[in-house]
Amino acid sequence: MKPRHRTLRAALLFVAGVTIGVGLLMFAQIEILESMRDEADQAGAFWRGLGHLTFGWQDETTQSALLAHEMPAGYLAEAEIVAFSWFGAGFVCLLTLWWLGPSGK
Repeated sequence: MKPRHRTLRAALLFVAGVTIGVGLLMFAQIEILESMRDEADQAGAFWRGLGHLTFGWQDETTQSALLAHEMPAGYLAEAEIVAFSWFGAGFVCLLTLWWLGPSGK
C-alpha cells in the first residue's frame, strides 16, 4: 500500500472518530437540556419566579435549568439537526474507508 493511501486512511479514521464523537456529545447535551427544561416546567410559575428573584444566590445547576427553560424550542430542533449532521459526516468518512478497500499490502 502506498504511503499516501496510508496517510489518507489515518486521516479519514481520525476525522470519522472526531465527528461521530462530536455528534454523540451534542445529542447527549441536548437530552440533558431537554431534561432540565422539563424539570423547570414541573416546578411551577411561583417557584420559577422565586428562582429568578434569587438567581444570583442559586447554584449553577439551578441557574442552568432556569436559563434552559427560557430557551426557544426551535433552538433545540436546530441543534438536533446539527448533531445529526456531525454524526452523518463521520459515517460518510467510515463509508469512504470501506470504499478504499482493505489496508493490507
